[in-house]
Amino acid sequence: MKSCKRDSLIGFNRIFWGIIPMFLFFVLLSSAAISLTVNDDDMEFWTKEKIGSLQFGMKEAEVIKILGVAEKIEAPKFQQATGDYVKNWNYDSKGIFLTLASSEEKGEYRVNSIFVQAPCTLKTSQGIGIGSTYKEVLDAYLYDDERDYFDPETLQIGSVYGGIRFQFQNNKVKSIFFGASAE
Repeated sequence: MKSCKRDSLIGFNRIFWGIIPMFLFFVLLSSAAISLTVNDDDMEFWTKEKIGSLQFGMKEAEVIKILGVAEKIEAPKFQQATGDYVKNWNYDSKGIFLTLASSEEKGEYRVNSIFVQAPCTLKTSQGIGIGSTYKEVLDAYLYDDERDYFDPETLQIGSVYGGIRFQFQNNKVKSIFFGASAE
């Protein structure tokens, strides 16, 4: 009888002490992941990143000082997904396309997304522009251990809900988009 109780106790201890470390490992792992997501200073780096002097959140007047009046300005449209009014400013001859947003139709509009392609000659604060190579973009924006996870034609820095997307053709930057590409 004593042997049976002792064997049960040994079995319980093995299970208990086998499960507890595994449970603690997963708790610590998940809390570390949550903490990296919540506290990561780079989560919104793209809102501070620039291409030339253009930056997310700039006012209309600031854009005009830098680029002049847009060649084409679309009338504001209400965007259901965000609840904002948006309008597009196109600088076709410069290869620059901006979306500006405001919570009110006649309110203050600010740059909400930036899209550039040839013939744009502006560079990001990391020195990346149209024609930069895939490797140059990786070196400028990513750590070595992150390099195996990307498509050679599209590189998303940040997320589709806010980040920078580089499109490549023949291993060179074809276009750069700053903003949310998913609603």
